[in-house]
Amino acid sequence: QAILLLFRSLDHQKQYLPKNHPSVALSYQRIAGVHSALGNHDQALHCYKTALKMMEAMLFKDHSFIGHTCYRLAQLYKNNFGMNTEALYF
Repeated sequence: QAILLLFRSLDHQKQYLPKNHPSVALSYQRIAGVHSALGNHDQALHCYKTALKMMEAMLFKDHSFIGHTCYRLAQLYKNNFGMNTEALYF
């Protein structure tokens, strides 16, 4: 049920906030975390990449949100896809 509430929140944010708003990106990041915990790694990957793309469009490149999202992506690759090379990229 948590993921349904997060998607509902995301829908409201998309309706009222600019396209690449950091709050929207953080919602994608939270959804990715739930997907990852549920074992839906492909969906988590998609949401983390979406969040990262939005953050890179709106925030400066050294912002902590971007660093945190890159860390989460690297952990997802390392732990669930066996791609240490991809993990090093992030």
